[in-house]
Amino acid sequence: MTNRSDADMSLSEDSPASISTPSSGRQWYLVPRLVVVVAAGHFFVDLAASHVMPLWPELERHFSLGGNSIYWMYILWSVSTSVTQFVFGYLGDRWRMDRLIWLAPGLAAICMGSIGLASSPMMVCIAIALGGIFVAAFHPEGAVLSGNAIPEHRSRALSIFVSGGFIGQTMGPLYGGMIVELQGIPGLVWSIGGGLVFMVVLGCGFMFSQPVTQTQVVRTESLERGQLQCLFWIFCIQTLRTVSATGIPFSIAFILDARGTGPFAIGVQQSVFMGGIGLGGLLCGMLFRQRHERQLLFWLPLIGAVPLCLLTLCLLMTDDIRLLTGSVALVALTVGMAIPITISFGQRLVPSAPRLASSIAMGVSWGFGATIAASLTGITSQWERPELVFVALLMTTVAAGLLSHFLPEEAEAGLQDHQA
Repeated sequence: MTNRSDADMSLSEDSPASISTPSSGRQWYLVPRLVVVVAAGHFFVDLAASHVMPLWPELERHFSLGGNSIYWMYILWSVSTSVTQFVFGYLGDRWRMDRLIWLAPGLAAICMGSIGLASSPMMVCIAIALGGIFVAAFHPEGAVLSGNAIPEHRSRALSIFVSGGFIGQTMGPLYGGMIVELQGIPGLVWSIGGGLVFMVVLGCGFMFSQPVTQTQVVRTESLERGQLQCLFWIFCIQTLRTVSATGIPFSIAFILDARGTGPFAIGVQQSVFMGGIGLGGLLCGMLFRQRHERQLLFWLPLIGAVPLCLLTLCLLMTDDIRLLTGSVALVALTVGMAIPITISFGQRLVPSAPRLASSIAMGVSWGFGATIAASLTGITSQWERPELVFVALLMTTVAAGLLSHFLPEEAEAGLQDHQA
């Protein structure tokens, strides 16, 4: 039997979509149906996950939470939606789990909507934890199926996938803020019906795209030391980057709430932030090539420090809502551009375990980053000027860029081997 490289095997066996993907240079812009379906699932699962974002102060009042309880609840939400992706990434590289593409978004919405039925903080925690697990279950499988559907333009496919999610995260805070402002916390039960309907719609769409995903290969070979080292660096860099990506919308909720701003207005600012991240991810896939990825991992966080500094000054010195919105959008744009790059970088670095790599780049690191962000917000909330939390977020952003400069040389060598 003829020997084949790992890269060839990952395209021919783990991604039969590559057979149906147009190879002509003039047809690069064609998007397979699977990418559209998975992006739609990403839209809904992230909408379900994010519609609680502007509600943390409201949940604290509604259930009369004391001390740091609300921060622990936020950490539970962050960890369940992100860190558990590692488990599903590990399992997905060994067993076929593509049904999660249509099951997980609907079940996540049903669980998150159950917060409206909760009568105690414990029930809220259970609903958040279960909903977060289903959110996590979707992401590794969705990222790999999207990337494998257009293997010649993996970053572009992932930018579409990522953008679908952040469109959902853009609408989620608006939806959650509006519902709670009109009907209170119990109004969240509307999400249960939406989850059931979308599960059926997404399942039908996935069924018609099934020929693209009909093959699944079990891989058992261990990762090389250089691959583990590079994944560790990516984890560290992405964790530092996501401290600001998760900390900005969370901190803004409490800062604006203390100024008398309602849930819907808070949701607007969070939606601008998440929308800016989605737009940044889409622009990344259109403007940049794979050979520039390592340099962008270094420069984008440093460039993003400028609007983040402006956002800090804006909150400290003025209440101008237009300046605040503009600063939030600029920060989000630079954050979003780096996300598809990191996911693509990890997948191509470890082609034998792409779901595991994806779970680290867009799951585990986000959970750790959110935990750090919640801790920083909890500490600075006791200060006279809680807005100073953004100084700490700025420092972690700069650190992420500087650390990217020291990515191991094995990363470049590994990518060149798989591109050959």
